[in-house]
Amino acid sequence: SKSFRYCHEAKAFQADQQAAFNHGESRDPVNVMLQELVTDFEEARLTTLSYSSLIGYRNTTDQLLAYFRPTKKVREIRRREAEAFIATRKRTDGRKEPLSTWSRVRHLIHCRAIFAAAVSWGYVDENPFRVDRCGGHSSLNLHAKGKPWQHIVPEEFRRFIAVVPTPQRRAAYWLM
Repeated sequence: SKSFRYCHEAKAFQADQQAAFNHGESRDPVNVMLQELVTDFEEARLTTLSYSSLIGYRNTTDQLLAYFRPTKKVREIRRREAEAFIATRKRTDGRKEPLSTWSRVRHLIHCRAIFAAAVSWGYVDENPFRVDRCGGHSSLNLHAKGKPWQHIVPEEFRRFIAVVPTPQRRAAYWLM
């Protein structure tokens, strides 16, 4: 439907398009809805995960669908919206405390995996949840702040057990 002033311009455009199609690009973009992407991802990639990982992915996909709508086209999700999604995550258990960095990172990892699959399947051209190398203050540049393990020696453990008030707790700590 593009109009050209001269015939040679139209033929050059047609040759460029034909070369792109011959190179493997699709003629029409794939318009997959978010619900379809989530379903495809669950069927293809989540079958070998542990129960706790499945629960984490389902929590993230439920929040993705609630935030973006199941009928949102995957190609229409932009980086700005991805940053807003990660930045606005709240607790789902009813407590008023803010969501921990670790939980935000888990949501981010799940979203990156889902959209990386969409890229590999040809649903989208690029992953809106990927991290840019230039950094900045994006909500997608999160890093979980873990604390190293604190190992205690047997003498410290004996002193700790001595101050535990109840025998049930003492037994639980011994078993742990």
